[in-house]
Amino acid sequence: MGGQLVSDIFHTDPSPRLLSALGALTLNWAAIEAALDFSVAIIFHDHPFNRMDAEVPRALGRKIKFLKDGLYSEKLAPIRTPGRALLADLKSHKDDRNKIVHGALLDAADGDTIKSLRVQYGKSGHSTSVHTVTADEVEGYALAALKLSDRTTAFSVRLFNITRPDQPISYPLGEFAE
Repeated sequence: MGGQLVSDIFHTDPSPRLLSALGALTLNWAAIEAALDFSVAIIFHDHPFNRMDAEVPRALGRKIKFLKDGLYSEKLAPIRTPGRALLADLKSHKDDRNKIVHGALLDAADGDTIKSLRVQYGKSGHSTSVHTVTADEVEGYALAALKLSDRTTAFSVRLFNITRPDQPISYPLGEFAE
């Protein structure tokens, strides 16, 4: 475990275990976001609905809501129930993701515990929060994100295959299989 003196403050380096878990969490959420973007684009262009946003949503919470609303299309009935379950699971893991992915590392007190600063912007200004997270917690978040990544990709592929049956993508669909 190394450390360095920066501006009269001693910083401990995060352990390789913690860095690995942070990387896995970040990469798995990037894959989730890519699959959600693919799904949003399909619904936006191929399954418009009467309460649809005027533009493609970019924030995670808005994507989840948009997709949940888009699943009302009769053509998407085969994936409605597992799709809503997936979206609920994504929503329940959103805060774990946000405190790491949208945070700035302040310190790694013992190498396996980090403090992360998050700044959130709202209509009336901004707020900050500091989260202390252990390597065990980040590993748990990363494992959950890996499972969600597989499910979100399967959802997006099945959505595409329903929408464009003449151009199917081969992928293990799990709960979204026919």
